[in-house]
Amino acid sequence: MNTENLPTSCTRQKILQDVEVLIDLSGMVWPRYYKTKEQYAKELDGAAKELEDFLRDHRSQDRIGLDVRRKYLDICSACQSEWEEDVVEGKKYCANCGAMVEDEKHYANSL
Repeated sequence: MNTENLPTSCTRQKILQDVEVLIDLSGMVWPRYYKTKEQYAKELDGAAKELEDFLRDHRSQDRIGLDVRRKYLDICSACQSEWEEDVVEGKKYCANCGAMVEDEKHYANSL
């Protein structure tokens, strides 16, 4: 195995993995009025259809909440694999590429 190109150290990096927009329709549908989750889900389907109509004809006064959610993933700066570390004799190493983990003060500041 050629060890010349193997990284000797790495850091944990936080990257944006996914983004989604959630729309809260709870102001339009009350779950306590439905006996089963399936009935509630069908009513939410109807509320979603109403929302589509609302967006086409935006005169409605209904309360609709929007929330943008970001999903982050920790990766190794050296091998770009999902972050996983091993501890050997008190020292931390990347479990994927074996690089020694550098001080993580910068990572704590990014949270």
